[in-house]
This record gives sequence, structure tokens and C-alpha cells, in this order.
Amino acid sequence: MKNLRINHMLAVFTALLVFSSVAYATPTISLIPGSPDANDQTEIQINLSGLTTDQVNQLKASGTAFTLECDGGVTLVAGSVRSTFFDLFETQFDKAGTDPDSYTLPLDASNQPIEQPLVVNNEGASKAMIAAARCTPTDNSTENELMTFKVDVTENGCVTLTPTVLLNESAGYKTPTAIDVLVGSSTDTNIEATDPNAYPILIGSNMNPVKVCLTKNDDIDKDELPDSWEYQYFPNDLTKLCGSCDYDNDGLTDKQEYESGSDPTVPDTESLEIAMVEGWNWISSNVLPNDTTLNGIFGDKLSLVKQVYCEGDSATFNSSLGFWMGNSSIFSKISTGKMFKVNVESDFTLTITGQSVPENTEIELYNGWTWIAYLPKVTMNTDDVVNSIQEHFYQIIRADKSRTKNEALGFNMGSLTEMSEGEGYVIKTTSALKFVYPQ
Repeated sequence: MKNLRINHMLAVFTALLVFSSVAYATPTISLIPGSPDANDQTEIQINLSGLTTDQVNQLKASGTAFTLECDGGVTLVAGSVRSTFFDLFETQFDKAGTDPDSYTLPLDASNQPIEQPLVVNNEGASKAMIAAARCTPTDNSTENELMTFKVDVTENGCVTLTPTVLLNESAGYKTPTAIDVLVGSSTDTNIEATDPNAYPILIGSNMNPVKVCLTKNDDIDKDELPDSWEYQYFPNDLTKLCGSCDYDNDGLTDKQEYESGSDPTVPDTESLEIAMVEGWNWISSNVLPNDTTLNGIFGDKLSLVKQVYCEGDSATFNSSLGFWMGNSSIFSKISTGKMFKVNVESDFTLTITGQSVPENTEIELYNGWTWIAYLPKVTMNTDDVVNSIQEHFYQIIRADKSRTKNEALGFNMGSLTEMSEGEGYVIKTTSALKFVYPQ
């Protein structure tokens, strides 16, 4: 019978499944906190990433030993360490089977069977030593989440994970060696533990302590974003995201990404549908496609388009010659907040897909008439839109409606009471200025 023994202080990684030695690499260990729960306790995940396929195979038989230390207003919650990476021994042994031998439950220092694969020693509010082992993953085992634990956060403070120093010749450690959080197995027991082919194999070499800092309100860097959310995308690093930043340059601030539940590291793709009718259409887009050529905008509907105007610029299809003349990239002006007049032969739906044009884009207004796009995602009252420039505002026109300032009465008049996405407008002001849609 095989016997997997764990002493009361540290794991002894013996009688593990054997795998052939492979090339060495250094993955990443991260501490990833979640959001505080109803009891103001925060669960922290110990995450392993960056493994090669060979290293994943090595970790089928593996162990770990490390120390957790808390400082400041952060304390460990007693009995909160959990793991499915290290499943229950009984479940592991059932999965491993009896080929070539069966396993028996490991024994503690008093020769009593240990059912849990985790041993937590010297557990206190500020420090705990943790050891774990497995002979094989089970159907319940996670791949990257090694284990979780909870902390109380009453004031700002940090949690530090430090690899434990071992001196255990039977496990291949002939000198005091700081093992990394995970070790795998190898065939040669006569080499130093720091050797890439050691038994057990060190999955990471000379790993530095890993630290994560927390605050009572989950925003230790005071950037209007929960630290737990930032850590999901950048473990152990609060410098990449901030409330007013736009990490992926998609027009949405990181705070807007958080509020909408989107990924701040991946540019958001939006789609805008515009109903085109036969004749002239006044349109605009708050979505900027990667391809702003005529073909990129209209696709298979380009054959229905006869002409495009944009404030002194144009593109026209010459039916006699059979090709377009003028500015074929006229729609690149979407990014500057311009509207377009488009003449089409028949009705169709125009769909534009790309990244959002930021709603806070500054639009240059001339002294006189300016063609402008409508950038917000929601319909707004026209008077609210022009309120910030009311002193210089004279008139705004859509293809079929308008709204004009009545100086004598002191308010605006006309049927253009609302503005919506997809529509194009021409505005007249009495001076040149920069305009931004109200947020």
C-alpha cells in the first residue's frame, strides 16, 4: 500500500505519481481578492497562471507549503482556508485507483488519519502556515485556483504569501530551500531541489513573496474603482486602471466599464442601425468602424449609394465610368463628430459596427454653420443639449425640423425638441467654440 504522510508542520511530498522531467518555466502566483461580503469579509483566491502544458501534467501529483501573514487592519478568518485543487484524500484515492498500488490515508504526528488534504498550522489572526498535497486531480479539482481564504478588513492593510523553507532529504531537499507554492514530481531523487529536474520539481524558482493590499472601502488607491475588480484583470497591480482612465481606448472610461460590467482590457464593440430611405438622408454615427472606406461603411449596400457629402467634402459614384470619385475615406470624419448627407437609390438598413466614439469628444463649432454628429447613446432634449452654449446658440436643424433661439422671448422655439443617435444635424452659433455633449 502507498501511504501519503503529512507531518504536523510541513508537507512531505513522497509517494507521488511520477512524470518525466521537462523544460523549466516560471509561472505566476497571484492573490486575487473578491468584493467584501455582507459580513465585511473578503475572500482571496491564490491563483496559479502561466503554466506550460508539461507543467500542468507535472502538477497532477503535487504539493505546496507556504506562510500567510497579515498586517495593518487585515486579519485572517479562522478556518476559512478552502481548496478544490487539493480535493479530499478519499476522492483523490478513488480517482487514482489501484494501478499499480492503492493509497492509504496519510497520518498526522500522532499517527491519526488525515482526511483533509490541507494542514493549517500556527493559525492566528496575523499568520498561518499552510501545507497541502495530492496524488492526482479529481473531477472537482480546479486548474488555476489553488485555494481560497477569507480576511477581515477593518482598516488598510496587506496580506503576504511567502514560500516555506524546507530541509527534507527524502523529498529531494538536501539544503534548506525555499520551495515555491507548487511542486510536481520527477524521476530523479538524487539531485538538489533547486535543480529544474528536482523531485519534487519546483514549478517556480526563487519566487518572491506575493502581496495584496486591501482597504475597508475596497478602494485603497482612491481611484473610484473597487480594488477587487481591478485585481481581476491585473493581479497584485492597482496602477493599470482608474476611474477616469480608458485602458483599452474604446471610448468608455474604466469606471464606465465597471458600471456596465464589461472588460476594461478589451475594446467594446458597438453596432448602430440607421434606417436609410430613398433620396437624401442626414445621418451620423457614434460608432467608429476599423474600416472607414465607403466599402467598409456600406458593404454590400454600396451599390445603392449615389453620393456622400460632409461639410465641403464629397464622394460621388460616376455611373458612366463605373467608379467612385472624391474622398473614399470621407467617413473617417466620424471620429471628429461630423454628420453626413447620403443620397441612396432605395430603402435599406445601414449597420455600422466598431468602437464607441467617446461621448465627451470635443466638437469644433465654427462662427456660423457646423455639421455635427449626435454622440450620446440615449435621446436627449434639444434645449438640454445646447444649454452649455446657449449664449452663442442661434439655430439647430435636422433634415425636416429645426429649433431656433428667440431672443425677444428668451427661449428656444421649433419642432426639433429631441435629438437621437443615428441622426445628423447642422448647428449655427455666433462664435467659434468647442462643444461637448452633456454627460
